Amino acid sequence: DGKTQTITTSIWYRQIWKDEFLIWDPEDFDGITELSLSSDAIWVPDIIVAEFVKEGKSPPIPYVYVNSSGSVKNYRPIQAVLACSLEMYAFPFDTQNCSLTFRSWLHSGLPPTSKGDLGLFM
Repeated sequence: DGKTQTITTSIWYRQIWKDEFLIWDPEDFDGITELSLSSDAIWVPDIIVAEFVKEGKSPPIPYVYVNSSGSVKNYRPIQAVLACSLEMYAFPFDTQNCSLTFRSWLHSGLPPTSKGDLGLFM
């Protein structure tokens, strides 16, 4: 949206971390190696996109998947409306570059350690 200098995008957001308090021996629990938990029941990283200006129409997915080794997966689709300096001078042949800055909401002075890919689709 050139007028408001925003872009609406869909992101497949994937977080994976290890929680030492969620490790169990599957033999003690009928061979269960993975389960889903409410994301409200455990600690979840407070990573946000700094350029958010408005919440999009994202489906709420209140669950995470945990395996017996303590690996936690939080996958969810996010529709985001982001602030972006749009240069429309060559419309319709222009190219836009918009940054996404992932950071902790609470610990804004510490950069998060992350690895992997960032897949965006519009």
